[in-house]
Amino acid sequence: MRVSNEHFNDDDEELGASWHSSRLKRVDWAKAEAQVEAEFSAQRALLIHRLRDRDYPYPEVINQLARLVVANFS
Repeated sequence: MRVSNEHFNDDDEELGASWHSSRLKRVDWAKAEAQVEAEFSAQRALLIHRLRDRDYPYPEVINQLARLVVANFS
């Protein structure tokens, strides 16, 4: 999802200092998007590693979920 700074208004002087002290600052969206992509890639790599872990019964769990879905939508 992409967002922008279009609603950021520097002309809110009448709101007072307390508003400005807690107000969000401009965001570098390219940097934020890159950070989220990096975190997602790390989570994906960890999930792939866990799926290949022989100590956890992922295939059995996935098969059981598939049977439940088939039973509920048949």
